[in-house]
Amino acid sequence: MRPVRRLVRAAALSVPALALSLAGCSSISSVTDAVTPDADSTFGSFLRGTTAEPTTIDVEQFRRQQACPSIEILPDTNTLRVTTGGNAFEEGVVRYQATIARTARECTEAAGGATGIKVGLAGRAISGPEGAAGTLKLPLRIAVREGDSVTYSKLHVVTVDLTDAKPSDDWVLVDPGITVSDPDNAKILVGFDNKRS
Repeated sequence: MRPVRRLVRAAALSVPALALSLAGCSSISSVTDAVTPDADSTFGSFLRGTTAEPTTIDVEQFRRQQACPSIEILPDTNTLRVTTGGNAFEEGVVRYQATIARTARECTEAAGGATGIKVGLAGRAISGPEGAAGTLKLPLRIAVREGDSVTYSKLHVVTVDLTDAKPSDDWVLVDPGITVSDPDNAKILVGFDNKRS
C-alpha cells in the first residue's frame, strides 16, 4: 500500500505546481496581448528569431505597377539625312543629319481605367559638308498601335538652330498627351518621318 500512497501524494503535489505553471503562461499571454514588444527589444529579437537589426517593408513595392507599353524606333527612321539631292533617299552631298539617341516613356493611371503616357525623344543634329547656318526643322512622328489598330499618330516638328560657331546641337521632344485603353497590347512607335524632310 505504501507505493500507492506515495503515488497519490506525488499526484496531489503536482496539481498545484501545474496550476502555477499554467497561471504563469496565462499571465505572460495576457501581457503580450496587451503590449506589443519593440522589434529591437530582447523579447522582440526572441520573437523574430534573430538578433539582427529589424527591417521595414516598403509597401510601395507591393502596389500594382502601372502597365506601360514598350517603345520602338521604326526601322530606317533612326536617322534623318538631307542632301543636296533632296531627302535621305536621293544621292548628293549631306547638308545636315539628325539622329535619335534616346527614348523614354512614363505611364500613369488616367480617367476611366485608361493609361496616360508621356513620351520623350532626344538626339543630335549636325551640319554636313554642304550645310549652312540656319534653322533645321526635324519631322518626328509618335504613334501608338493597340493590337492591329493605330490609335494615335502625331507629327511633331522640332526646330534646331545651327550657326557657323555651333554647327551641331542637341534636340529634345516630349509628347505628354497620349492615352491608351489597353497598355498590355499596345506599342509606342517613333521615328523621323522622312517623307516630310
